[in-house]
Amino acid sequence: MIEKMRGISSLFQNQALKNINLIQVTVTSTEALHCKFSQGGFLFPIKGRAQLTIDEQSTTYLTSSYVQHIESGSSLHLFSLDQVDFEFLLLSYTIGNSTMSSKECIPNSFHIKLLEAKKTHTMLKKMMERITSNHHYHTLTLELEMRKLLNTVFHQPDTSEQQFIESLCNYMKEKLPTTITLKELATYFGKAPAQLSHLFYKHLGIRPIEYLIQLRLEKATELLKQGDSVQLAAAKVGYDDALYFSRLYKKYYHIRPSEVRAYHKEVC
Repeated sequence: MIEKMRGISSLFQNQALKNINLIQVTVTSTEALHCKFSQGGFLFPIKGRAQLTIDEQSTTYLTSSYVQHIESGSSLHLFSLDQVDFEFLLLSYTIGNSTMSSKECIPNSFHIKLLEAKKTHTMLKKMMERITSNHHYHTLTLELEMRKLLNTVFHQPDTSEQQFIESLCNYMKEKLPTTITLKELATYFGKAPAQLSHLFYKHLGIRPIEYLIQLRLEKATELLKQGDSVQLAAAKVGYDDALYFSRLYKKYYHIRPSEVRAYHKEVC
């Protein structure tokens, strides 16, 4: 277990988790699941019981009190043990921005008891609801919430740097409608601009202002879906120039904000 926890710890360094995805899977009581697992991932049972065999070798029994890590490249065979459907949430990922391979980060598949199962399931449910209700739920936001989730699962204490980054992200979310510069952020948090930018990039793999842009566009998408005009949505997230906002939106999402508004106005 010490070796496994060292591997888990490496996921919290230099934003090692990439291509994070969370999906809900149901295996009916009359069927079985056979698949090749191309990514690493954590399987969180949320309903029922199941038997899982990995690579036709190790067999484990899945319940909502446990989490199962699955190594990239594993072959799975899973079926329900009861006359009810078995449901689970799958958090998959690849390893990036790391000198270690996925096998070195987490050397194998393993099965451990959740110390805070109820809290973990609540966090997973909220994330799933946000993902399914927001087409433009940004990867960066998801990665931050996944980090909190894995901290809870494995009781990895937040470092002072991680807490600082979380405070900085929350501050930017609160200040979306206002003009924010790197210098102003650094002054507010009592750090040199270069130091603040370095810490942010170290933990999230992106610069603070780039992250702010993506937060603004994510919020603007919500406003457009609710019926705000392009000019109003732009102003509400800190852009006085609607034309500049439209160009920026097209650059990131490959669609004009006016098209997003028109589509949702038509279907609603």
